[in-house]
Amino acid sequence: MPLIALNSPTHEIESFQPGAGKAIVTLKDQATIPNKDFSLKYDVAGQQIEDALLFHRTDNEGFFTFILQPPQRVTIEDVTPKELVFVLDTSGSMGGFPIEKAKETMMLALEGMYPHDTFNVILFSGDTKILFSDPQPATLENISKRKNLWRAPKVMAGQR
Repeated sequence: MPLIALNSPTHEIESFQPGAGKAIVTLKDQATIPNKDFSLKYDVAGQQIEDALLFHRTDNEGFFTFILQPPQRVTIEDVTPKELVFVLDTSGSMGGFPIEKAKETMMLALEGMYPHDTFNVILFSGDTKILFSDPQPATLENISKRKNLWRAPKVMAGQR
């Protein structure tokens, strides 16, 4: 990945970039033993998902870190569709604050979905209520239908 910024908030460093995606970093004062954790911050730029491998080796020992870096901007078309199934306990023990928080959390998740994502809602409390017989696209119309589930008779979707 191309490095666009490199610094250490904890130590003075010297860095050399032999290539766009490579850097050699050393402590500026080599004569002083560092007395605190070393922190290195860097920024990368890219238009697509990039991977990187950071490694360090001394004699017969070493370690590495593998990184997947998302692009700077992601379009809706680039996002893999997801399917969420919300399963909510609506029994008496969930009354009041717990069920209201569960509904609020579910709405936050639904509002973050794209129209090509799918979802369903299952409520249980002795019996089960299912919003759709199959997961449906997360359109505004379908999301608004989840309100009707709270008032629907206690039957499974598609059954009478």
